[in-house]
Amino acid sequence: MNRALSADAVGYYLNLGPARSYDAVALHFKVSKRTVTSTAAREHWQTKLKEYDRKAREQIGERYVQSIAEANERHVKLGKFLQSIGITAIQSTPVVGAGAGLRAVKVGVEIERLGLGEATQRIETSEADAVRAAFAQCMVGNDDEDVDAPADDEPAEAPEADDEDA
Repeated sequence: MNRALSADAVGYYLNLGPARSYDAVALHFKVSKRTVTSTAAREHWQTKLKEYDRKAREQIGERYVQSIAEANERHVKLGKFLQSIGITAIQSTPVVGAGAGLRAVKVGVEIERLGLGEATQRIETSEADAVRAAFAQCMVGNDDEDVDAPADDEPAEAPEADDEDA
């Protein structure tokens, strides 16, 4: 088994995926593991593996971003289409029966806003409401009060004096 390792061994090694090992390469190319190990060290297989993994992660990320952008673009088009159908329905229907058209416009606007990454609802709150909500959030799960601490409406008791010190 003292043959030279084929030039495409590194490609085979990289394509093994989770089953990747120098033993598998040696078995496939009918060489010793020592031959594979020395070739891998000389040709920097581990460095190549890290570089290919980094490139693959970048490509996956780019494809993901592209697919989200394409979906958002489709949603914007769908939203605009539903709005146009709704407007046509409203224009051709008496005001009393225009509910379906209004719903189509509303749904179309929501879909378009989602596709553009915008909020579909806005909730107005006063500053006092925000403070109350923050306080309530802080108080959730604080049932473990300190037993020794007096309640707000109870006066603190003075420590008892020893009879011997008096």
